[in-house]
Amino acid sequence: MWDFIASTQFPETGEYLERLIPDTLDESITFAGSIEFKFRTHTDERGFVFPIPGLRTNKRTTYKIECKEELPFKSGDEIRFGKNDRRKYTITKIEFKVDKRNEEEYIFKSQSWPGFAEDSVKIKILYVE
Repeated sequence: MWDFIASTQFPETGEYLERLIPDTLDESITFAGSIEFKFRTHTDERGFVFPIPGLRTNKRTTYKIECKEELPFKSGDEIRFGKNDRRKYTITKIEFKVDKRNEEEYIFKSQSWPGFAEDSVKIKILYVE
């Protein structure tokens, strides 16, 4: 289902590739097919905007992006940008936050549906290298 608010707040598109762990040691690690998801660049407390990996040269080796997707992101999975394998990054860490842009939504859902607000309003911050 298409969500207008999510499409405007998370305007960029990336691909999620889940790492599949083999059943035996003889098999190699593989990745599932890609799933597109919407994201936006991360802005830290000081106002620094982390660039989208591969679009701009930067001395940083770790990038951060934000999304609200319900995908099972975990360390070791990969994110690909622009359907380009040279712009593929590995997820190293995942954090959650309530963004200032979503505080009103969080307060409303906390008051109206106490157990529902935590999962529906939190933003995932993906650290990729």
